[in-house]
Order: sequence, then C-alpha cells, then structure tokens
Amino acid sequence: FMRSSKTLAKLRAGKTVRMTAMGYFIPPFIRHAAQHGFDCIWLDQEHTHITTTDTHNVPGGQRS
Repeated sequence: FMRSSKTLAKLRAGKTVRMTAMGYFIPPFIRHAAQHGFDCIWLDQEHTHITTTDTHNVPGGQRS
C-alpha cells in the first residue's frame, strides 16, 4: 500500500513545495528538515553512496 503524496498534492494545487536533498545518509537530518518546514527530501541514489538498504531504514512518518 502506498499512501498519497502530500507533496504531489501541493504541486498539483499550484502551491509552493519546500524540498531539500540528501547526498549522504544522515538520519538526524530528516528530523531537522521536518522541524524546519520542508515538505520532502530527495534521496539521491544515483550520484551518491546512499543504498537501497539505507532508504529502507529511513524512519517513516517523521513528525516535528
């Protein structure tokens, strides 16, 4: 089951989306981004060393 994307809904509604990117796997950064109002985080697996295992270990539902 995939939940609906709040970020995609904002984009479709013509609203601004705040996004940041992670080039390294730093779990505390996820909470930091959530606390500072970012809507989503891009996990770059093509140009960095973030592995599929890392993405599976990203804590879900981070809430500030």
